[in-house]
Amino acid sequence: MRTNVLLNTYAFQEPWAAAWLERLLKPDMRATVVAFSFNAGMDEVQAASEGHRRDLLPAFAHYGIGPEQVELVNWFRDTPQTARQKIQNSDILFFTGGWPDHMMYRLGRWELIELIEQFDGIVMGCSAGAMVQMKRYHITPDEDYPNFVYLSGMDMLDRFYIEVHYRETDLQHASIDRVRRERGKPVFAMYNDGGLLVQGDCVTPMGRVRLFLPEKAE
Repeated sequence: MRTNVLLNTYAFQEPWAAAWLERLLKPDMRATVVAFSFNAGMDEVQAASEGHRRDLLPAFAHYGIGPEQVELVNWFRDTPQTARQKIQNSDILFFTGGWPDHMMYRLGRWELIELIEQFDGIVMGCSAGAMVQMKRYHITPDEDYPNFVYLSGMDMLDRFYIEVHYRETDLQHASIDRVRRERGKPVFAMYNDGGLLVQGDCVTPMGRVRLFLPEKAE
């Protein structure tokens, strides 16, 4: 059975997360970091993609997973075939933060979505990498996205919505209220030191998470 881990940080070795993840992440596991969430020039992206992997190594090391066990899927250096092989050989998939719609576009271009949806290991993601694990997600307006929008992610989680990087702002509350009203589903608002662990029908908050119950759908 697949396990989903939704985060706002790469530092998931911190106590609020480790209390739960130490039961799941084991030293013999292999992880693949999917760094498709970029929106920048090629040279910058290549450097950033490698940087994502480096930034994640301390967290994986906390669980006994060494650098040689953490691979990277790089849009510019891999191919659809090598990406599929890395995913199939992994116990953990980690989706990076950034732009979720760009990530979904590239996963679709390489025909990886169905393969990932069928993955029965541990799927982790930070911010955008958490959002794309949702069948449908919303984006609260910010410096990158000027308008509220609903978008499609992967068909993994569909019983709730998430608000990432929750800071209790009026804009976030307006988005959360809209989702509750229009979709009739609960919204988990995750502070930066908070996340969700989803195993089957069980949704476990890790760290600081605020639950907004649904309103009647229109």
